[in-house]
Amino acid sequence: MDRYLREYSGTEPTQPEPTPPQPPETDIHKRTDPIPNSLPVTRSQPPIGKVEPLPKPPQTGEEIRPEPTETQKRILLKDPDSADYVIGEPAQPRIYGEERDERERDSSERRVLTDEEKSELEKAGRCIATRALRKLGYEVHDDKPPSNPGFDLEAKKDREVLRVEVKAHSGRATIVDLTVREYMEYVGQNGYRWELWNVEHLAKDDSRSVTLTPYKTIPEEALQTRIFRVDLSKCQ
Repeated sequence: MDRYLREYSGTEPTQPEPTPPQPPETDIHKRTDPIPNSLPVTRSQPPIGKVEPLPKPPQTGEEIRPEPTETQKRILLKDPDSADYVIGEPAQPRIYGEERDERERDSSERRVLTDEEKSELEKAGRCIATRALRKLGYEVHDDKPPSNPGFDLEAKKDREVLRVEVKAHSGRATIVDLTVREYMEYVGQNGYRWELWNVEHLAKDDSRSVTLTPYKTIPEEALQTRIFRVDLSKCQ
């Protein structure tokens, strides 16, 4: 029937276009990795903003002090003008290996004090020492010598001259620091006496009484210095 219809219409039958041959599939065309469900996520770079400058490095010789934290409370001191004090006995040598109670730790092991706290502590120690000297009948010069001669107080009674270096502490202290000038003042005693007065337990929250302990001698075995740094440019 189709043939008669084509002959009647006068149209030629159309031939289908040949399908081009497909190349044989090889292993290289096979996809073995799974197709990802989504495109990989790329992390965007943070927006470029204002760059904060780096902290300025400390200058040579500049002391770096740790910043105080909120837990570090300001040390409050007992009133040095009215606080009771007792005269203590020299510290006893500690047996090697003996453990110390937390209350007996030297105040040097506590946090670093600010310059203002150090100044107030030293002033309170000198006040206690002045009260003790006057109670012993000495006449005391209140003002500390400006030239730092190696002592804090100079007291006189009759013809006796006593020079006192005061070391003040908020708690207990069995180790103190002496400057070279202070030690030379002790070594060069001539026409005066030099003593080291150690004042302890000045903190207001310390339940123990303020203790003042005088030391008249400093033997060599008490010194912890092992070497001396020598400036040869000043030597001959």
